[in-house]
Amino acid sequence: MQWNRAASTFLAEEGLMVAVLAFASPTDLSINWGLALSAIGILLLAWEYGYLERLPQIVGPYRIVRNPHSLALWLMSFSLALTARSFPAVILSLILLPWLFYIDHEETVAQPSTHMLRYRYRVPALIPTLIPFEASPNLGYSWRRAVKIHKWPSRSRLVAALVMGVYLSVTFHFNLPFWAGLIVSGIYIGIKLMYNLGKSGRIAFRKKLQLSRKPL
Repeated sequence: MQWNRAASTFLAEEGLMVAVLAFASPTDLSINWGLALSAIGILLLAWEYGYLERLPQIVGPYRIVRNPHSLALWLMSFSLALTARSFPAVILSLILLPWLFYIDHEETVAQPSTHMLRYRYRVPALIPTLIPFEASPNLGYSWRRAVKIHKWPSRSRLVAALVMGVYLSVTFHFNLPFWAGLIVSGIYIGIKLMYNLGKSGRIAFRKKLQLSRKPL
């Protein structure tokens, strides 16, 4: 399960970043459509984080879709691919969909309660339904809580998506080369990979041995 999440995260972040920047050929129309999809994803995240309750409490967007968080992040990823008009990035985004369905199935199996099984039967995983599921008791929605982006668990992905969207738009309108962003993203991926490998213990740096001066 952890490997599935790690693989999907890598495809959704580093893989998509390279595919977007390496094959970018945006137009005014693609940028506008990308901004629209990105705005929908951000609004969905704000709707989710406006509530304190999380599953198995069913509130807010969870009443119409089981994975609003994954759907919002996927919309933002697909919006970048659409903005860049990158065919490989679009294909990569579409490949992520069945992967997200598989992860949702694994998480549902881990919660075999009657209530969650009925919820899974009534509410789709990633395609919102028009008939909301009954809401659980909750503290209500708060815009003040929703706009506190610094407390969002996915704030780093949100910032990265916004930065890439702005970069694509500025680069297109000022006729700047896209290879500069590709080089920077390559350096970033390399540093992140080395950091993660070092953190997991797969890369170990030898420390200088210190000999004890105490007699044996």
